[in-house]
Amino acid sequence: MKQTVHKQRLAWAAAILSVVAFLGGCRRTAEEPSKPQPGQESPTRQSDAQAPAPEKPDDTPAPPETTEKPETPPDQAPEQPDQPDQPEPETKPETPAPDDEQKVEMDLPEGLEKVRLLTEEEKAEAEAKRLKEHIEEMKKAIAAMGPPLVDNPDKLVRLNPINPVWIDPVGKRVVMVGQVCQRAAPLEMFACLWQTKEHEAVVTVPTKAQDVHAGLLAIGAKAGKPVQFRPEYIPASGTEIEVTVVWKDEKGQLQKARAQDWIRNMETGKAMKYPWVFAGSGF
Repeated sequence: MKQTVHKQRLAWAAAILSVVAFLGGCRRTAEEPSKPQPGQESPTRQSDAQAPAPEKPDDTPAPPETTEKPETPPDQAPEQPDQPDQPEPETKPETPAPDDEQKVEMDLPEGLEKVRLLTEEEKAEAEAKRLKEHIEEMKKAIAAMGPPLVDNPDKLVRLNPINPVWIDPVGKRVVMVGQVCQRAAPLEMFACLWQTKEHEAVVTVPTKAQDVHAGLLAIGAKAGKPVQFRPEYIPASGTEIEVTVVWKDEKGQLQKARAQDWIRNMETGKAMKYPWVFAGSGF
């Protein structure tokens, strides 16, 4: 009987010890968390005491912080912070600009210089060739126009060896040969130089203006001034010149007319009534 009671007591003691050991293991597990696995962050350990609750923020805004700079007296410059010494940049020597009057010479390759000289020579040759062709063409045109239609051609004095312009010292005339360039068109002038303004003239003459000018002076005409439009209109002035046109009709008979009769007013159809004057030359 005593042995049975003793065995029961031992069994109860063993059971109590087992329960105590189990509770101790559970408490240790709660106080010491398990170690994190590699690559896993460790949880933050919290103490049994609870953290105080955050205070309720005050609704009143805090005054703005102002930083006042210390006043600097007007006669005292503000202090500059010390700066480290920097090396001065290197300055390149200035190249003097070439003088406007100084000729800049360039060393051109020998071949390029020859090409340039040949080009200038070719231009001069082309200009000489063009002038020669122009003179030959004018000579043919003058030959086709024939001699001047005057009563005494042997008494005329030629002013140019090529251009057909003469003076009659006795009759006080300047004689030229020409041809009609158009018969009905708006006009800018009565006669023009050959191959210049045939589109706005009646007659074209193969001569030069300076030859005609010299001829008029030679027979005693006095040059005046060309017409002026600005600032006010001033008509042309000078010795009055009678311009006469002489030609042969289909039957070979000589015909004569005043140059004014070959110019008609487009509205009235009447001939020009104003005289011609020797106004001289102007630019």
